[in-house]
Amino acid sequence: MTRQLRADRAKLIEDMRALNTKSESEKRDLDPTEKVNFEKMRTDAIALKERYERIEATDELAKELGESRGAKVDPTKGRSAIVDPSDKTLTPEYKRAVNHYLRTGDLTQYRDLNLGTQADGGVTIPTDVTTSVVLALNRGSVMRKAGASVLATGSNTNIPISSTVTSTWGTEVSAFGGGSDTDPTMSVFNALAFRLTVGTKISTALLDDSAVDIQAFITERFVDTLAQVSDDAYVAGAGTTQPTGLLLGATTKVVASNTKFTAAELMANYFAVPSQYRSDKSFATIANDVTIGNIAAMAQSLTAPIVPFSYSLVPGEPDKLFGKPFFSSAAMPITYDASAKVLVMAAMKYYQIVDRIKQMSILRLNELYAGTYQVGFMSGFRTDGKFLIPDAGRILTLGTA
Repeated sequence: MTRQLRADRAKLIEDMRALNTKSESEKRDLDPTEKVNFEKMRTDAIALKERYERIEATDELAKELGESRGAKVDPTKGRSAIVDPSDKTLTPEYKRAVNHYLRTGDLTQYRDLNLGTQADGGVTIPTDVTTSVVLALNRGSVMRKAGASVLATGSNTNIPISSTVTSTWGTEVSAFGGGSDTDPTMSVFNALAFRLTVGTKISTALLDDSAVDIQAFITERFVDTLAQVSDDAYVAGAGTTQPTGLLLGATTKVVASNTKFTAAELMANYFAVPSQYRSDKSFATIANDVTIGNIAAMAQSLTAPIVPFSYSLVPGEPDKLFGKPFFSSAAMPITYDASAKVLVMAAMKYYQIVDRIKQMSILRLNELYAGTYQVGFMSGFRTDGKFLIPDAGRILTLGTA
């Protein structure tokens, strides 16, 4: 299905190119009818891209989560490189105890196998399910796919940040460092544990249906929301009760207009990033779909400078800008107004994500939704993030007037 959607999108793009080529060969602008057709094709192309990416992401998550539905899971294959044989959460008895609690609210079986009291309530889900959640988060997060560094830890962590160290030339007998010290200025990223909570409701009739894998059903509902909300914070988080977003970390580069940017300004933003960061394999661009559509339109124009943008026709692969991955994020500004940060280019490995997700628990809410014959479930994980080297990225920012 997604192959046909990609083919339909490619056909629209070729038709857009043909319109531009025809008008340019005649040395004129598009006429009113052609402009309407062009804009409709561009809108349809963006919509098709959203459709096949959504389908592909859902298929990937369903495939990953499906491994825990009635099948034996080998944690050493495609999951964790190290398995603790003493981990009780991998045993069939523990899984049955967790499922029994989720269906009935009865903790009797779970208490017999409990690993310890959970600080946030609820019961610890099996390790292989937690690992599935982590892998699904990685697939569903733009920042993680783009190459952000991820550190899993069990406590708050201080990550040192160093300023640039300068170097000087000298003779064989000249003073070290040219006679002056150039010690780096050190600061610290104190990675906290911001709590991201997710909840869902399930009817009692569904809980009574023994054919439904309740644990997998609940996990699948949680993953999509956790991935989307955490990723939005990694991109644009305020940093007070959530991670500090990339838009607050990278260096800004302001363009002339407060309503648009030009192809030349887009290129200037790219080349404003120092070459050692542009050449890094984690270098990527993130923008909203509206901005991606505008850049795609620029790329169809034959007017110099030509924007080096290319569409991806391979499932799972992003579009390319300047030959580098170009990702879409709903957290990026969609409205073009004064000081809007519409696009960011950066070596993504310098965005540090810190996860505290070694164990996840699910809390069953028996009474809150009893009046509608439903049971609530809550879960979540703790995370933080920050861009550690501002000069490793540039944010294309619209002007103030």
